Amino acid sequence: MGDANRQRLGHVEARERILEAAAVVYNQRGQAMTVEEIATQAGYSTSALYKHFANRDDILCTLWRSVRARITEVMMQAPPEDLCFRERTRWLLYRLAEFAEEERELYVAAMVNAPMGPPSGKVDEEILTTYRANQRVWLELMEEGIAAGELREADPIDYVLALGGHLHSLTIHWAFEGPFALKPAIDRVLEIFIEGAGRR
Repeated sequence: MGDANRQRLGHVEARERILEAAAVVYNQRGQAMTVEEIATQAGYSTSALYKHFANRDDILCTLWRSVRARITEVMMQAPPEDLCFRERTRWLLYRLAEFAEEERELYVAAMVNAPMGPPSGKVDEEILTTYRANQRVWLELMEEGIAAGELREADPIDYVLALGGHLHSLTIHWAFEGPFALKPAIDRVLEIFIEGAGRR
């Protein structure tokens, strides 16, 4: 491996280490977090940290964007073709659960403890793009469920929003009251979503 490639790899590894440290500190300290605390958690000097990030906000924005990008990667994985709607939905939810459990600190920092919106009030275009890409996956899945007769005729976006509300609440509960195994909880959420909560 050439010197340039080694330097590039070292830069990438350092940034990942700093982001992981930032997630831990942010989950403990929130907006009061300092660059010095991140550097200490990562095992770097503050001056070394500044070689990779401009400031604290740069670290946080990179953290949030990187986690959302990784979620999009999970969303774009093709499920096995022979699965019915319910099992395709379960398959996707399980993949998301595995990512959340494996990268809990990163996930909680970026998806639970992150601000609901940007300070400027203007939605970041990159985040908006990933949101729409992920929503498209859910819309297509709900359309499949309607076409297969597993969901009643309705606007697919209504199903996306309903399931999204379930998942958001589960994520918050898991972050605050957990950790606990997500897959059994997903099974219960999926049953309520598809079968309904009303007494039969």
